[in-house]
Amino acid sequence: RVYPAAVSEGVAPMNAPVWRSGGVGGAGVRVGIIDLGFIGVTALLGSELPNQVIVKNFVEVGNDALVDGTSLHGTAVAEVIYDIAPAATFYLAKIFTDTDLQSAVDWMIANDVDVINASIETYNAGAGDGTGFINSLVATAAAHGITWVASAGDDGDRHWSGAFVDQDGNSSHEFAAGIDVNAFGSGPGQFYLLGEVPPFIK
Repeated sequence: RVYPAAVSEGVAPMNAPVWRSGGVGGAGVRVGIIDLGFIGVTALLGSELPNQVIVKNFVEVGNDALVDGTSLHGTAVAEVIYDIAPAATFYLAKIFTDTDLQSAVDWMIANDVDVINASIETYNAGAGDGTGFINSLVATAAAHGITWVASAGDDGDRHWSGAFVDQDGNSSHEFAAGIDVNAFGSGPGQFYLLGEVPPFIK
């Protein structure tokens, strides 16, 4: 098997070469990649991507050629996955809205895709308790035997993270001692009520 000439930096840390030396390179596996676009994907066929990929455009419906457009991100994701599993069959779906995403998942289910990679950001898409529209799509895919791989940490350094703390026993997380609000403003515990003109400082 001839592997890509240029290999992304994440391949070695994931131990992909070890798997490939053991004969595991993705043969027989169908990988679906859902993203906002795949600029330059056509030019990479046969080099940094397989000779052929199956594409579907859910944004400019009826013009699948426009999968090659809008964003480089999907192309980069496809290249990384190809570096890891060069013998896999690739299904690329271009989306923009939640409706597009649902259509893409349905398309991949209909094509017996084994893995879906959706390295896209979906902020505030649910209650944070495993329910919501996106969670339902993931559950539907899983019910069809699909492994769903999502991005984690794209903007991780711009979000609060930490262990749950509830020293006062009111069942609300404390971001700081006695503060149950992830506050921003001019000092500890202060926040702005958006929509007020000027913003009212609590």
